[in-house]
Amino acid sequence: MLIRLARERGIKGFVADILFSNTGMMQVFQKRGLLVKAHLEGGVFNLVIPFAAE
Repeated sequence: MLIRLARERGIKGFVADILFSNTGMMQVFQKRGLLVKAHLEGGVFNLVIPFAAE
């Protein structure tokens, strides 16, 4: 639902910071089938999640 609303408002993707130990949240992003670019720094994943072009 958040992705749909974001697209309707012209948002091109999300960014997120997730603790390395928060595997449940990482699975949420992976299950959506979106491309997730991750960079691990200091125990925190910095994620960039662009939406695919429609």
